[in-house]
Amino acid sequence: MPIVIFWLMRHPAQDWAAWREPFFLSGLAYLVIFPSWLAYLFWNKGIATIGATRGEIYTHIIPLSGGVLSILFLHTQPQAWHLFSALFIMVGIGICSLEKRQAASIRLRD
Repeated sequence: MPIVIFWLMRHPAQDWAAWREPFFLSGLAYLVIFPSWLAYLFWNKGIATIGATRGEIYTHIIPLSGGVLSILFLHTQPQAWHLFSALFIMVGIGICSLEKRQAASIRLRD
């Protein structure tokens, strides 16, 4: 909120009528529906399906997908650290998934 107040102080004369334009409203509707509302619904459906503990592991894919999307759409030059971070994320997810499988098989043997 302080940023908005600062921005309004720096740019007091705004054409507020432009906010009623169909192009602006359709863009706002897109931002509300797709990245916000649908992502929330899909995430909750996934958590309900696989459980919160297993679902938490996959939150680490968020920076990976952000990096991949920045390379694809923003034409960011891939660096070595992109590869290393992707490798660490995938290995970490694999280790977390592997430990659960091994722990479950050990419990079944006992």
